[in-house]
Amino acid sequence: MNAGIGLKARTRSQVCFFEGAMIIGSADRPSSSWIRSSNSMILVAILTIFAVRLATLGTLAVTDNTEARHAEIGWHMYRTGNWVTPTFYLRGQLKPFSGKPPLSFWMTAAAYQVFGVSEWAARFPSWLLGGAIVLMTVLFGRRFWSAQVGLLAGLVLASSGLFFVLSGACILDMALAATVCLAMLSFAFFVAGDTNSIWWGRAFFLALGLGCLAKGPVSVVLVGIALVGWLALTRQWKVLKRLPWVSGTAIAIAVAAPWYVLAERANPGFLRYFLINEHILRYLKHDYGDRYGGGHTQPYGASWVMLVVAFLPWTPLLIRFAIESWRGRRSAAAEPRDMWLMYAIVWGVTPAVFFTLCRQILVTYVVPGFAGLALAAAVVLVRWLQSTEKAELLRLLRVSTVCSTFLLLVAFTGELIYPVSPVEFVGFLAAASLCFAAAWFGHRRSDGMFLSSAVGMGIPLFMTMVLSSGSTLINDTYSTKTIVARVAGLTEARGWPIVLPMGDENSANFYVEACHDGRIVRHTDRGASCVLERVEQSPQEILVFKRKHWRSLNPEVRRGLYPVTETGHWVAFSTQNPAPQAPTVAYNDDEQGPQ
Repeated sequence: MNAGIGLKARTRSQVCFFEGAMIIGSADRPSSSWIRSSNSMILVAILTIFAVRLATLGTLAVTDNTEARHAEIGWHMYRTGNWVTPTFYLRGQLKPFSGKPPLSFWMTAAAYQVFGVSEWAARFPSWLLGGAIVLMTVLFGRRFWSAQVGLLAGLVLASSGLFFVLSGACILDMALAATVCLAMLSFAFFVAGDTNSIWWGRAFFLALGLGCLAKGPVSVVLVGIALVGWLALTRQWKVLKRLPWVSGTAIAIAVAAPWYVLAERANPGFLRYFLINEHILRYLKHDYGDRYGGGHTQPYGASWVMLVVAFLPWTPLLIRFAIESWRGRRSAAAEPRDMWLMYAIVWGVTPAVFFTLCRQILVTYVVPGFAGLALAAAVVLVRWLQSTEKAELLRLLRVSTVCSTFLLLVAFTGELIYPVSPVEFVGFLAAASLCFAAAWFGHRRSDGMFLSSAVGMGIPLFMTMVLSSGSTLINDTYSTKTIVARVAGLTEARGWPIVLPMGDENSANFYVEACHDGRIVRHTDRGASCVLERVEQSPQEILVFKRKHWRSLNPEVRRGLYPVTETGHWVAFSTQNPAPQAPTVAYNDDEQGPQ
């Protein structure tokens, strides 16, 4: 194996990490029994992380508006059987959703078909895709470095903050990340000249076609930028001639083109809006707002800040490596480079580079590069642990395990104050015990792999426990799940439809119709005029408001409404008294409806 980027090797038996890179498999390679035990611990850590994520997919409500919108679109596909045009309710009308391709929606609808409609089913495809990305990352690391690098890369990826969150969210970015990962893996295997490399070349084009169904041409752009950057750095341009361009292009077109053709036929003008507005204008215009809401304007270069935060807890390791590599760039200039480490780094930073000059971005846009960053971090960790500067890394890992242990203790304290179900508590306790055991063994044996496993398990477990303890508050604040359940449980108003006159929360559509088999009365008009209209007509309906919207209404309008139920964030009223004695509802502002 060649020396790493910017790292100058001394000897096979004595290597200073920041001046050289350990050749994996060299004379002072650790014993096979140590490697087996370390690899087993890393594998257990990965499985624990994904088991915790799978068990808690349904803990939180689908949140407004993005996640709820995607869950609703999948439900409409499942309900209607229309797999061509994604649809959802917008300002009271069922509209085609032309903002994104359908791959994730197809997977969500399929999950509803198998498991029934629920938050758990809506998020299950992202969990599967997350597992697939981790598996591909492990295979990549094993092929180009070692089994230990592959497993450690899988652990780094599975435990990175944003990746862990998105692997349990009804979000399209996991499908994009999976297709980008498949494309990058296939291209690398093709270049490496593996057996049946021609099929890896075709798999590369298959991944590009799937990427176009996942989130559009941006997938091809991200893969293209990463590969062009790596080819330019390594001067490997000749490999492009070997790609099966004819058969590969035919595969990509066969995979992606049919849906685009059918979507344009069903919704004339779709291609123009999707390609021009959702790709070009969204990238170029800082104040861009699409058909479905306002944009998310960020400062130039925000993608780098997002990357640093989203890849925690492993970001400091890569930053340290980058700084030391830059300092030693002159002494390492004449040394051979590890071209596959370079491949991983270029892959990892490509999304941040691409979106540097774009101001309409979300933090999820950097996720397609996480697998590359995880591979780079794993290589750095293994080589550092096999260098003469191992002690410094062990100190950092020990500090990290102490911090994660403290966070877990804080999380358990929170669960005593805001209790979770006994089953959840026992599960968290079992996972935390495994994390503590790995930390203790790593401290006792000065084992970097066990310490890394403890760090990898600690942060996702802490995040999950905090979210579980705060699920009641989160569900009420960022979703309509709680208030819809309260309204559905009203015996005196059973069957009355729900109206949200001051908002357009997609979660209400999902929970009322998909989960409670109720009805929503939708209006194209929103605001005080809609409320006044309902008061004057006085139908049998339940009007649901956020508290801040309720307080903004004219007192005369409020007096025409009867309170029926409330939560911390929502209040519900009727224009008719649903019971002889309507319940008293407190609003903490002396602005109650009639009692």
